[in-house]
Amino acid sequence: VNGEEDAAAAAPAAVDADAETVVDSTPRRSYFSQVTAAEEATPAAADTAVAAIVAAFTLFAVNYLMGELFFKSKRLSKLIQGEPLMLIYKGKLIPAHLKKARISDDELEAAIREHGIEKISQVNLAVLERDGNISVLSNNFRRKTIKKRKSRQILFQDED
Repeated sequence: VNGEEDAAAAAPAAVDADAETVVDSTPRRSYFSQVTAAEEATPAAADTAVAAIVAAFTLFAVNYLMGELFFKSKRLSKLIQGEPLMLIYKGKLIPAHLKKARISDDELEAAIREHGIEKISQVNLAVLERDGNISVLSNNFRRKTIKKRKSRQILFQDED
């Protein structure tokens, strides 16, 4: 291969008589034959990193702007995020609110047990908050608990 390249490099350029231009007969390598795999991957990795940074910045900016907008406009906040919804008042379920929130009696009872209360009749007030958590007030409104709903996980233990 080197012999052919040396011979081609030593060959004189041909002259086109009609156009009076010089035509170079030296063989050229294409761009892709000169680029290694590492060189080809590097710009893509850099582009991906820049795209990830731009995407993260955009998400933070939109989150911040939406927070500011909701803080300044209570009407918009209520429209987009909703309002807290009372589920139990003085030990009595409010069926219309449970239906609106799409929460079954069993789900509500489970949420109440997470707050350390056994029966619905012991709850003075239970509210579905805007963030999806259920706040519970009991003991004549003196004890308030708010617990975030935990995702359920199955834990496997090795039995030796």
